[in-house]
Amino acid sequence: MQTNVLIIGGGLSGLALADHLLGGMMFDRHGSYAEYITVKRQNVIAIDSPIDLQTLATLPEAYLTAWGALDYNLRIEPGETLLVRGGTSTVGIAAITYAKARGLQVIATTRQAARRDELHALGADHVLIDDGPLTDAVKGIVPRGADKAIELVTATALVAGCAAKTAPIPTAARR
Repeated sequence: MQTNVLIIGGGLSGLALADHLLGGMMFDRHGSYAEYITVKRQNVIAIDSPIDLQTLATLPEAYLTAWGALDYNLRIEPGETLLVRGGTSTVGIAAITYAKARGLQVIATTRQAARRDELHALGADHVLIDDGPLTDAVKGIVPRGADKAIELVTATALVAGCAAKTAPIPTAARR
């Protein structure tokens, strides 16, 4: 997919027709499958990256998903412990790096022992091999259980053994 800036209107200083851009419509605009769209200037940045445009285009989807889940649904706070089930998935990787940037302790899971070092390199404080219920392993790290959990494997896996504290989602966080 090739994306080009067709028109630059007033107030768009810092961008040129030849720039490669990364940005999005965020949550207040519709029409992401349209042939032409408009976006707010604050949602667009010029990029110079060795990463190809197709790969770069996937990043907002993963990070917006993680951001929405962690900030809007879970309401994470610095100092909390987050369990990331499915840490090697695209959204799992985004959740780990975002949570670490926000000051959380992160416990990540993977089903593949060979990916343990990868998760540590991404910032996970602890990595568990997901080969069954995780309650005992999580409580071995955090005796009270993880403060929050994001489940990227299956809903039944969350119930079966994530060892996170349970609480209802605040009404304001529901959409």
